[in-house]
Amino acid sequence: MIHNNKFEYKVLICDDNEYYIQRLSNAISRINYKNKSYSLSITLSVSPEDFIKNIQNYTFDIIILDVCLRDTVDQATYSDYLRSHLITHYYGNDLYHYVQKHCPEAFVFALSNLPINVIRAEFNNSDLQYFCKTDTSPEKISSYIKNYFDTKRKSILNNIFVVYGHNKNMLDNVNKFIKQLGLNSVDLMEYSPGGIRTIFDALNTCANSIECAIVLLSGDDIVCNTHTMTMTYRARQNVIFEMGLFSGFLGRDKVIVLYEPHEKFEFPSDIVGIFYHKYDNNNEWKKSVKSDLKKVGFNIN
Repeated sequence: MIHNNKFEYKVLICDDNEYYIQRLSNAISRINYKNKSYSLSITLSVSPEDFIKNIQNYTFDIIILDVCLRDTVDQATYSDYLRSHLITHYYGNDLYHYVQKHCPEAFVFALSNLPINVIRAEFNNSDLQYFCKTDTSPEKISSYIKNYFDTKRKSILNNIFVVYGHNKNMLDNVNKFIKQLGLNSVDLMEYSPGGIRTIFDALNTCANSIECAIVLLSGDDIVCNTHTMTMTYRARQNVIFEMGLFSGFLGRDKVIVLYEPHEKFEFPSDIVGIFYHKYDNNNEWKKSVKSDLKKVGFNIN
């Protein structure tokens, strides 16, 4: 819709926390003062009933939906974390399916105070953009929305987390290729400072700002089978751990694995549904990774 010589996009925010919803609305509204090509029209809903009325009457470009949204008759005052362990019905998932039916072109954010892996489990959908309120400020969410309209990309986040072992040459080549595609390579060390207590906390935090993970399996450890007394090459244990962790955080379809070719290389046997590609010398791996990134949703040529 054209309004005052600007293309107007409609944004619907639904959250039962009125203080937070107003902060987020104010942050998104600031985009209008700095943008000359388009403006954002913001609608607020604080209940499932109001949300449905808006969806029935208007078409929205972006919808920000609280995963733990409760009905107005639910007077519980517990935190999201405590409510998740009580018999409290959440309407976020129900409303998302309503959006799919009545407003399928809208891009939906799933939002909550819960950890991102819990949000993903609640919605059970890998195509959504997930944000945890405690890790992502309203200002940061508004910058993602601005980037969405600036670039018209489905993937708002262009970050790829790289899990690696001791093969530095393999790491350097993959990071260089990610940069050539116009994407960002993210390292765990970027999330370790700033008061984060454990590596698990750092991994959990960075999962909120990445779109996919590339895991580099290199033969760093030599292990012996005590039954057959045969020697095999295996990736570092922390690499396998992070591979499984991100499969849970992001979904297995958003984890891409490159393995170092070796006739005695041992793969983790209990993680299926992940893209495995040989890291070869003729750079065929680049075609495979690029194809997988497109399937994930990255807008690359």
